[in-house]
Amino acid sequence: DLSNNRLSGPLPTQALDKNNVLQFLSLRENNLSGPLQATTSGTNVSASATHGLGTLRRLTHLDLAQNSLTGAVPYDWRHLQNLSYLSLSQNSLTPAPIPNFLDEFSNLRELSLQGLNMTLGIPGWLGRLSNLELLDLSFNDLEGSIPRDVFDLPSLTYLMLHRNRLTGNIPPDLV
Repeated sequence: DLSNNRLSGPLPTQALDKNNVLQFLSLRENNLSGPLQATTSGTNVSASATHGLGTLRRLTHLDLAQNSLTGAVPYDWRHLQNLSYLSLSQNSLTPAPIPNFLDEFSNLRELSLQGLNMTLGIPGWLGRLSNLELLDLSFNDLEGSIPRDVFDLPSLTYLMLHRNRLTGNIPPDLV
């Protein structure tokens, strides 16, 4: 746990690329900056704050909230299917929909994507994450109605969707 420090810049990529046993990584509330994925410019690949995270397949807890990370959620994170906790909240990500590959994260109990400029709507596949206990999609630009399947999640205890542009009706059996 390296949270709530004054760490800045990108992570050393060698430290992440070579660690095949890491299960818990919290860098919450630091000053990390740069893109979530490596960027290619000609023949140079710039290091990124999270280069190598997609290789950490034993990771169960990933918290990068409250930093200055940019870019999009990398597609190679689809390999992090052991995650039970994922928080990227309050970073400066590129406006984008909620990544579809998260629908395969069946162990996920807490998903916090607060204040990330997420767009489009709340995907119906979130209703298949049956272990989800906390879902925080607040402070985004999500539109449309809330899929009924989200309300039917058997373990969901906390649902935070405030400060979006959601429309429609709340199912009458929930009020």
